[in-house]
Amino acid sequence: MIHSNNDYMNIAFTIDAKYTPHLEALIKSICYYNQKINFYVLHNDIPQEWFEGIQSKLEKIGHHLFSIHISDDVFKNYKTLEHISSSSSYYRLMIPNLIQQDRVLYLDADIIINRALADFYYSDLNGAPVGVVKDYGLGDHFPFTYLDKSVSTKYFNSGVLLIDCVQWREKWIVDTLLKTAEEYAEQVLYGDQCILNMVLREKAKYYGLANNVQVQYIEAIKQQYGTNKVELEIPPMIIHYAAKHKPWDNQNKDLFGREKYWFFRHLDWAYLIMRPNQ
Repeated sequence: MIHSNNDYMNIAFTIDAKYTPHLEALIKSICYYNQKINFYVLHNDIPQEWFEGIQSKLEKIGHHLFSIHISDDVFKNYKTLEHISSSSSYYRLMIPNLIQQDRVLYLDADIIINRALADFYYSDLNGAPVGVVKDYGLGDHFPFTYLDKSVSTKYFNSGVLLIDCVQWREKWIVDTLLKTAEEYAEQVLYGDQCILNMVLREKAKYYGLANNVQVQYIEAIKQQYGTNKVELEIPPMIIHYAAKHKPWDNQNKDLFGREKYWFFRHLDWAYLIMRPNQ
């Protein structure tokens, strides 16, 4: 994807109000390594005052923040995951129709960025409608009766999605996703992630683990080999705390990447505002 120094990267999130402290840590980690970002938050219940407070800081370092309010009635009858109290995760299905940009990077809120995103964000999708990373937490297990295993055992994690919004709009992919969700919402094992896989897993471009290092997978390796530490061959760009325990619940003090979360959770906005331009 051709870009200039004047381009802004577009990054979207879909969260409940209870996740705002973690989203703020994620946003700070993005700002730490990247410049010129349009942040879009799709939500149902976040107070306007939260947006005003965060935007007052972001605008001082050249970023923008946008609130996109969605009525939860749209997905109220859809199956949600145990750790998500509302249907907010389904909002990501609608991103290309709600954000009028050519490309958007979607990130789950339980993520920390560990280096610059530009190479990934502007990479060539080779005609694919979305860039994804395999769900490594599954191992060899493939528990999806509604997915044709004979065609492919590919199954991606939907916490990181590099979306070609133009193609989604031209091919009515949002409509296909919503129709699939309406039909299969009560059958799917992992909510909207399965819906995305049903429609896009054979069309997606798959990236390497470093672009979505799923902590559940790393913790399984640690347990398998009886170690408290794992060194990855390629340093993670995106650390995704997709695991039973999160860095903020204090249930696993050796959790992979835990210190990264707390560094950005405690990082003072004043540092990001006052430091010289990188």
